[in-house]
Amino acid sequence: MINKSLTSLLCLLFLTSGVTAQVWIQKVLSPTQINRYEGHHLVLVDFWATWCAPCIHASKQLTNTQEVFRRDLTIISLTREPEPVVQKFIEKHHPGLTIALDEYGRTFDFYGVNQMLPWSVLLNQRGELLWKGHPADLSHAMIERFILDNKGRKGKTIIHIAREPEANPVRVDKEAFTVRPSDSEEFFLMISEKEVTFNGRTSKLISELLRKPVQMVRVGDDPLISARIGILEWNKGSEHVLDKLLNAMNLEYSVVRENITCYRLTVKDKSLLWDDKQLNLGNFNGAYLTGDESLSVDNATVAEFAFRFSGVMDHPVYTDDTSPELHDWQVHYKYLDLTLQQLSNEYGIKLELKKGKHDVHQFIKWR
Repeated sequence: MINKSLTSLLCLLFLTSGVTAQVWIQKVLSPTQINRYEGHHLVLVDFWATWCAPCIHASKQLTNTQEVFRRDLTIISLTREPEPVVQKFIEKHHPGLTIALDEYGRTFDFYGVNQMLPWSVLLNQRGELLWKGHPADLSHAMIERFILDNKGRKGKTIIHIAREPEANPVRVDKEAFTVRPSDSEEFFLMISEKEVTFNGRTSKLISELLRKPVQMVRVGDDPLISARIGILEWNKGSEHVLDKLLNAMNLEYSVVRENITCYRLTVKDKSLLWDDKQLNLGNFNGAYLTGDESLSVDNATVAEFAFRFSGVMDHPVYTDDTSPELHDWQVHYKYLDLTLQQLSNEYGIKLELKKGKHDVHQFIKWR
C-alpha cells in the first residue's frame, strides 16, 4: 500500500539542470495495493481521463508494469476531472494504480499535456526528467535500464510534501474562447465545470455542435485545431458556439442535398431497449466510451445513440425516432453480422443500409 504521506502529496521536485518541475496533487482518491512508495523509487506520472478509451487500455499495461517493478518504481495516475466523476469510475472499475486529482490542471499545464492523452513522464530520485511520451512506448527493457542507470543516486530533495493552498487555485476564464492550430491527431472533447477543451479535426467539433454524423460534415482541408471554451460561452448553446467558431476560422456555412448511403436505424420492439440504469460513465447524459470492438453510451435517446454510432461505423447512421426516453447502450461494431444480430436480439432494432437524399453540411473559407 502506498504510504500515508502520498495522500497529502503536493509537490515533487523534478526536471534537469537544476530546474525545478512540480507535480501538484489535490487529493489521492485510490491508493495502490501493489507497493509502497520509497525514496529510492523512480516515479512515473500517468496523465489520463475517464472518457479516454486509450487511457483505460494503457492503465492495464501500467498496472502490470507496477507489479513487475514494485521495488523500484511508483506510478501515479493523474486526472484533472471533477472528483465525483473519478470516484464513480473507481467504484466501477477498481483500478490497480494510485489515482490522484489535479483538478485545477496545474500539472497538466506544466507538462503541456492538455492536447494529448494518454501521456506519461518518468522521473528519477533527483526529480530529473528521464523520459516522456505515450505510455505504450515505454517498454520494460527501457525501465530496467533507467533503474540501473539511476540506482543509488541521491538528490537534495526527492519529494516535497505540502497542502494545496485552497485560496490560490488556477483561475479559468469561464467566458474564454480560443482556437489554435494543433499538431496532434488525438481527438478529445472534455467538459468540466469551468471550461470545454477540444482537440482534433475541425469537422469533428462541428459534428459535435450540429449533432450530425461527421461523415456529413465537410470542412475544406479540415485542419487540426485545439479549442478552449469557457463554460459560460458553451452554455449559450451550440448555435452561438458554432457562430464564434466560424468567425474565428473565417468559414462560410452552407447545406446541400446529396445522394448518400447511410444506415437506417429503426426500433421495432421498444420493450427490448435497455433502461438507463445499466451503465455509469459520468455525471452527464450522453457520456460515451469507444472500445476496440464496442461502443458504450450512457443515458442517451435513440437519436443520440444513432449519432454516436455513426462515429464507429463505415457509413452515417440516421433514425426517425424522436422519443425523449433515455437508455443505456453497449453495442458491438467491429463485425457487421454480430452488430446486426445484437441490435435485433438485445435492443429490438433493425439496421439496414439505404441510399437516399440527405443534408451535407459544407464549410469553406470566405473568399
